[in-house]
Amino acid sequence: MLSPFAQTCCSTAESVGVSVTAVIDTGAQNCVIFTDEKTVLRFPRFEPFRVQEVAERHQAVKDLGLPAPEIFGVREGSAGVAHVVLEAVPGSPFLEALPSLDKGARERATDELVDLLLHARSIEGSRWPFFSHPWTGMWSDLYEKLSREPPNVTSTDIDNTRDALTAATTAPLGLIHGDLAWGNILFASTGAMTTVLDWDFAVIADPAIDTSAILLNLPADMAKRFHDGHGQAAADMDRVQHYLATWDLQHRMWQAQE
Repeated sequence: MLSPFAQTCCSTAESVGVSVTAVIDTGAQNCVIFTDEKTVLRFPRFEPFRVQEVAERHQAVKDLGLPAPEIFGVREGSAGVAHVVLEAVPGSPFLEALPSLDKGARERATDELVDLLLHARSIEGSRWPFFSHPWTGMWSDLYEKLSREPPNVTSTDIDNTRDALTAATTAPLGLIHGDLAWGNILFASTGAMTTVLDWDFAVIADPAIDTSAILLNLPADMAKRFHDGHGQAAADMDRVQHYLATWDLQHRMWQAQE
């Protein structure tokens, strides 16, 4: 059964003449609607005023030679519903496609993942036309905030945050997707990457974030090939461990704020 938000999205789509054939419902303030017109109507979580920027971000990604679906248009719906009309690209999410990929297709898929990440990390901030909060600022802000926190902040918390800041300071910055979950990367049966969805919040930051997202679910044979082809994955993962060591602290601080 569709969530109330997804039902609203379907009603809105139908009210503007879109024939809904299938729906991906996350149960949150976001869903994707497939249509007879072979486009996808996506209803983002963010406010309608950002919808034009999302379209511009996708175009910027394409202009930089990275895989992203074509944006056919944007619409602002009623009751805070925003629409992005996307190209419907063939392919299956990685974890769905993986069981049917033969050895050659798995190797091709791995190589294309490597190419994606190396290409993205080569894009410097001067080439990305949208604001990105300085990556070191994220960690220096956290480190500075510890001085104002209650006594439950431990010396380990301080050490972990200092190490994360050091790692961030030495990180080679590039464009990151920020949410390379396997549902956002589509593959053909040949192992060819057909597109990458959801570049809505792409920023200039530490490419280790995308590297770790890819390696999270990569089978052992593909992970070895990925490491061999990438060349910087091991260093990326070392920095990620420092970032993750602050996760418990950030969670406790968030709970205290709530």
